[in-house]
Amino acid sequence: MEKAFQSAGHDVRDFNPVPQGKGRFHKVPGYLQNLMNISGEARNSDYVLRAMNHVFFMESAPKQIVVAYHYDTAYCHPLVKAHHYMTLRSLIGNKDKIAKLVVISKYWRDYFYELGFKNIETIYCGFDKNEFTVDQTLVDALRSRINPGNRKIIYIGNSQKKKGADKAYEALKDREDLLLITSGNRDVNLPCLNLELNRKEYLAFLKLSDVVVTFSQFKEGWNRVAHEAMMMGVPVIGSGLGGMGELLSGGGQKIVTDATMLSTAVNDVLKDSEISIRGREFAQTFTRDRFDKSVVDLVL
Repeated sequence: MEKAFQSAGHDVRDFNPVPQGKGRFHKVPGYLQNLMNISGEARNSDYVLRAMNHVFFMESAPKQIVVAYHYDTAYCHPLVKAHHYMTLRSLIGNKDKIAKLVVISKYWRDYFYELGFKNIETIYCGFDKNEFTVDQTLVDALRSRINPGNRKIIYIGNSQKKKGADKAYEALKDREDLLLITSGNRDVNLPCLNLELNRKEYLAFLKLSDVVVTFSQFKEGWNRVAHEAMMMGVPVIGSGLGGMGELLSGGGQKIVTDATMLSTAVNDVLKDSEISIRGREFAQTFTRDRFDKSVVDLVL
């Protein structure tokens, strides 16, 4: 959003209320003090743009724009749950001070509307189509590294409980025709290949995958992995929780809420010759230009 405002000629100043340094607890006093100082820091500004988790001690001037991606404390540490709960209560308590509340899907627009917010703007994520042109040499190198043989590559996301990788693995582990792969940070150790990839390698891996499963167990704001897979023309099976449902249904992908149906769903999407086309065409409508225009329109 900062780049969109700057490209439109607006003067943007960045202020991070989170103190630098290691550890969480010693940052709390400084964090709270910085939040209290935001209005003073921004006294010569027309707007303050802040994330939902920075809404404590909010003033109505300058005009406040708050970005709320999602709210779900499933699988969170108890202290994180407490912080998120206090954040939501503070957001609701300050709703009359908020000029605009920005959400990234219809699900969250409806959610916050039911909480009494009326000044809601839906701004969908933007994607640069050019980024999704992948070097085939890198794809081939990854295929050699993974060595799937005749098995279909099924990417089940980050190996985390909240992302549902454990449920997807249990549902599909007995399929000898499938190679299940996770990537990135893990909070559950699954007996399958976990890849550590840079951005280019990750996109090449998505391109290499036959199916991507995003079986999240919390209400997503959207789902970037699913969207990026669709940009690559890879079919997606997902839980559809939160904003993910709008993405998958809009792109004609497969929504599955019962893990016992995942194996059947994999068979279905592998037989569907049009699902990749539907997904790519829908995903590519979420352009960076559309995102930038929506951001700039917030202050018109």
